Amino acid sequence: MVEISSRRDEKLGLDYSRLKEVNPGLIYAAVSGYGQEGPYSQRAGLDPAAQAMSGIMSVTGFPGSDSARCGASVCDVMAGMHAVIGILAALNYRTMTGEGQMIDVSLCDAGVVGMSSVTQQYLTTGEIPSKLGNGYVAYSPGGCYKASDGEVVVNGAQWELFCKSIGREDLLDNPEYAEVAGRVKNRDKLDAIINEWTGTKTVAEVVDIITRNRNVAAPVLNVAQVVNDAHIGGVRNMFTTVHLEGFGDIKITNQCIKMSATPARLSDPPAIGQHNQEVYKELGYTEEELEQLREEHVI
Repeated sequence: MVEISSRRDEKLGLDYSRLKEVNPGLIYAAVSGYGQEGPYSQRAGLDPAAQAMSGIMSVTGFPGSDSARCGASVCDVMAGMHAVIGILAALNYRTMTGEGQMIDVSLCDAGVVGMSSVTQQYLTTGEIPSKLGNGYVAYSPGGCYKASDGEVVVNGAQWELFCKSIGREDLLDNPEYAEVAGRVKNRDKLDAIINEWTGTKTVAEVVDIITRNRNVAAPVLNVAQVVNDAHIGGVRNMFTTVHLEGFGDIKITNQCIKMSATPARLSDPPAIGQHNQEVYKELGYTEEELEQLREEHVI
């Protein structure tokens, strides 16, 4: 059995310390805003608060702008993923030892893990990372640039090939851009040069030229474009349809885990109360007892 904890469990007497006495093999995953211990453990927590407390908001946005939340609920998603990883590890441990354990995952901690590459700047140098917009602290050029018909993300890690791609081999002889540190220091000037070049091209042209020369480029897609993209929505099958009782067929986001032997599949969600009868019978209630509970409006 795997139990996903809520704050009410302890009040109901269903917390891990009590349940493990009944079932020593229980794997109990507790996902909360700030974890089961510490001064913040009793605070309510949601994704925006976790983004704020983990540092994500402090580095999101453009220089001089207010702190911004990442548009997606990244801490919610990361916490869920870490909980699953913990559960899988605990299942393996139980297979070997017969013993269960408690898994404590918080949204805030998950955000801290997601920030690891940014936080490392402070841990290594003592410098507090700041907002860089679409840039990245470890390299340049790299960011979002304007093409003639939209926006495109470009990375020029393969510097020599990148300069040849945009027809600016002269930059290779410029000492300001000779090393990564210099390109990072002179990021604004370099971005202006790249924007001048991308502005004369379409998004498709930029992506073709840059990727053909072993650098990274990608169009900035809106949600409609993502859903209808031939690779993402087509070949990768990242959207699927399920039947929801009372609403009919609904398109939702599919699983991203692709497995050859046991492919992930989203099934139709059960209707409210659909499995009540089976659950009650597993708990030992007879049909007569269930009928009496219905008459008394207990169920």
